[in-house]
Amino acid sequence: MNSGLIGGKWLIGAAVVGAAFATGRSARAEGTAEGETHGEVHATAPAETHAEAKEEHDAKGEPHGHHEEKYIAVVYADFVLGFGKGPLALQNPATSLSTLPGYRPGAAQVTSESLILGAAIKVLPHTSIGLRLPLSFGTFHPPGADTRGTAALGNIEIEGEYERHLEPDLAFLGVLGVSLPTAQGDPIPENLEQLSNQQVDQGAYDKGGINRAAAYSRGLEENALFFPKRLGINPKVGIIYRNGGFSVAPYIKMENLIGTTKSTNGYLGELVPGVRVAYRAGHFEPALKAWATVAFAGAEEDEKKVGLALEPQVALHLENVRWVLGAVVPVVGPAADPQFIGIRLALAGAF
Repeated sequence: MNSGLIGGKWLIGAAVVGAAFATGRSARAEGTAEGETHGEVHATAPAETHAEAKEEHDAKGEPHGHHEEKYIAVVYADFVLGFGKGPLALQNPATSLSTLPGYRPGAAQVTSESLILGAAIKVLPHTSIGLRLPLSFGTFHPPGADTRGTAALGNIEIEGEYERHLEPDLAFLGVLGVSLPTAQGDPIPENLEQLSNQQVDQGAYDKGGINRAAAYSRGLEENALFFPKRLGINPKVGIIYRNGGFSVAPYIKMENLIGTTKSTNGYLGELVPGVRVAYRAGHFEPALKAWATVAFAGAEEDEKKVGLALEPQVALHLENVRWVLGAVVPVVGPAADPQFIGIRLALAGAF
């Protein structure tokens, strides 16, 4: 394993520890709510936090709405370990000592490690601004060749969030995210076999491949964060309903991904409807999340299939910190052919 990948894994560890430390500090803040994980319903941390605060304050006999004055910020980390198979540029076997062999398109098993670090802070009543930083690491296992690893930055997203309680047990959430074209990597050219070695950028293809694997291991729910060379304008709306320990949170997101280079298709449009259903009993909350990915414009032929993914989860509430363990299982669509699997560990805290 190369030193870059080892360094990347150390970076993952440091980032998760840092996020845990931050949420630990938030847990000691007086009068705040429990955190929610952005990996469950993108950007619903403030709304979920406020909903839980409402329940806590109501239980203490405090007036409804008092909880909104207590919320300041949410920090979170969302890590997914993924397994699957994806495209890879493979070097041809050497035919002579004097000529460097060229490259050909192929496929290989890939282990990906994607991490989304984020924070949101309240700036106005009902309104927050946030930032999400996606990072991808991983290892390719090409058949008959040496294992190789890489790391890549994803598309940094700036987002504005509006949440408001419509009823004591019902909250509305609106989000507008703008994902900047910062993701590293390039797709493998269709004419790879005709390119000279000087024209081949294996490192860029590997970075593009690991970002692709990160998106697929997340069930294609967060493509705006991992598809290179695209500017994203990503609105999302949802509601959160609670009745005792039961909660249901349906949402729908539209990802408008605009190509920023001539080699990228001009526009890719995707709809992502989803829902999370959960029941909280004490500190534990089993849940099931399901979402679909519908590419309605600009998709490649092999990405036009409607995708469906399921994620059974278990959440653990400890004061102001929330941990979530889940398994992302694509059922149909591009991420299920060939099959990708993701194991999620996420944590969030409010202060």
